[in-house]
Amino acid sequence: MVIKTLHDVLSEADIIIAHNGDKFDSKKFNTRAIAYGLPPIEPKKSVDTLKIARRRFAFTSNKLSYLAKFLGVESKDESPDWDKVLAGDEQELRYMRQYNRKEVNVS
Repeated sequence: MVIKTLHDVLSEADIIIAHNGDKFDSKKFNTRAIAYGLPPIEPKKSVDTLKIARRRFAFTSNKLSYLAKFLGVESKDESPDWDKVLAGDEQELRYMRQYNRKEVNVS
């Protein structure tokens, strides 16, 4: 199960790096975790690249896709259909894996 595997990985992490992870991703993930009977991830040290972009620079936009283009990094694709991912749709799961690998490299 995707949620259980990610829960295990995040639970073991010392630092979590994400773009808007503090405000969005961590809260969404913890909500999904409890829906599957898993405890929320304990607070971790985080590096939120959105916060860094806002605090240290004056980009025209702080969206990850804009920053990637500005910095000459391959931009992220459209998000997967998360309902299909959670339902176990094989094609959407393959796309999600590709999307996530690319997003990790962009972040």
